[in-house]
Parts: sequence; C-alpha cells; structure tokens
Amino acid sequence: MTLSSRARATAATAALLAVLPAGAAQAETMVGIDANDRVVTFDSATPGSAKARAVRGLAAGETIVGLDRRPATGALVAVSSASRLYTLSPRTGQVTPIGMAAFTPALSGSAVGFDFNPTVDRIRLTTSNGQNLRLNPDTGAVATTDGPLKYNAGDQGEGTPAFVGGSAYTNNVAGATTTQLFNLDSRRDALLLQMPPNDGGLKTIGSLGRAFTNPIGFDISGTSNTAYASLRSPGARFSTFGRIDLATGRFTATGRVGSRAVPRLLKALTVR
Repeated sequence: MTLSSRARATAATAALLAVLPAGAAQAETMVGIDANDRVVTFDSATPGSAKARAVRGLAAGETIVGLDRRPATGALVAVSSASRLYTLSPRTGQVTPIGMAAFTPALSGSAVGFDFNPTVDRIRLTTSNGQNLRLNPDTGAVATTDGPLKYNAGDQGEGTPAFVGGSAYTNNVAGATTTQLFNLDSRRDALLLQMPPNDGGLKTIGSLGRAFTNPIGFDISGTSNTAYASLRSPGARFSTFGRIDLATGRFTATGRVGSRAVPRLLKALTVR
C-alpha cells in the first residue's frame, strides 16, 4: 500500500468510526431470560435483533428467575422459582440441575437479584423481600444466610423497605481480589451499593432517571466493567436495554429488546 493510499484508508476508517453508534466498538454478547422462559441472546449495541429459544428441562410450573455467568468456569448458572440451581446452555436452552434438591431457606420475593462474587466463587442471591443469601454453585445449597437487606442509617432510603430486583458485582473475572456489589431498587428507581454485602447494608448512589418496575435484568461486564440493565417501564410489554453509570446511577437507553412485532420482556440478564 502506498503512503497516499494508507493515508486515505486511515481517513476512511476515522470517518467510519465517527459515525458508529457510541459503544459499537465495545459491543458485547448478552444473554437473558424472557417472561416466557426463552433464552434471549443479542448484541449490546443492537438489542432489537434479539434471538430466542425455549428453556428446556424445567419441571411443570417452574420458571427461571435469575441468571449469571460463572467467572471461574464461564458456565451460565440459573436459579429457578423452585429454589433450584441449574447450568444453562444458551445454544440449546437445556438446563441441568446442580445438586439433588432445592436449597433452604427457599427464595422469597417477587423479584430476585442473582450474581457471582468473583473473589470467592459464590453466588449472591437477593430478593425484594430482603433476603440476602450466599449459594454454593457446586452443590446448589445455601452456603450462608446473611443479614437482611436494609438501608444504612443516615441514607436517604433509611426507613424504607428495600425492594431489590437486580444485583451485580464489579470486576467480575476469575481470580479477582476486589469487587463491589450494586443493586437496583424498583420502588425507588435507584442504584444502590450493598456495603457491607454480608450485613445487607444499602447505600443509595442515585436515581436512574426513569421509572421502572419488575422484572429487571442487571449485570456488570467483567471485560469492560460496563453496567448493563434491562428495565421495564410501567405497563410496557418489553424491556428497554441500556447502560448504568455506576458513579451516578443514571441510565442511558440503547433500545428496546426484540422487535415491535416480537417484543421481549426480560427477567434476567448476563454478559456472555
């Protein structure tokens, strides 16, 4: 390639990058579970092009309520309404049980937060009823029952029951030595920091800038540390996908999940 040709190519590349949507170069693969128990996959830059396949292997009446990628192995792990853990194949939708029985205490609440703590390879399970559990991803059992979720003294949410419907850890990679746990409260439309996590203390970071209700999808990329969320506006039949600024709580929408003809309402979300 001649110098002038190289210069023209460089200029063309720069022009192309200038018109690409923000974040397009950093697009990541997302996997979610929709309200009809379908595995939904899409690119973080184009949520409208979501593809779906049915979840297979659940008992009658059982549904998936939480999903996350296990940093230590790369496997997708799900939790069901029957308080069971499963591995999930995003390619086939097949679930495989972890352990022989449901865990106790059973999950309690209409909304669930579910995410791996990368520093100890344990699952944090939170619920809208204030549950705060640690689960063992090898046995499917409860490792520890931690303190109930509550707003810290002096926080603007103090005295208000926490209604957590999404949880996610930062630095979500194998071998991580530090991490922070964030939550979403759909009654206060707010991003929270759970600190200390085992005590269940909650600190308000800020408003997302829009009203939302359950179901919620929430995860933080281990690669980019970008916080992604799928939010349901009150009365909507679909989720709006976007990013959350962990410093302020502000949500920036990318677009609806699924098409107008086939909308997708997500109840769980993870970065693949």
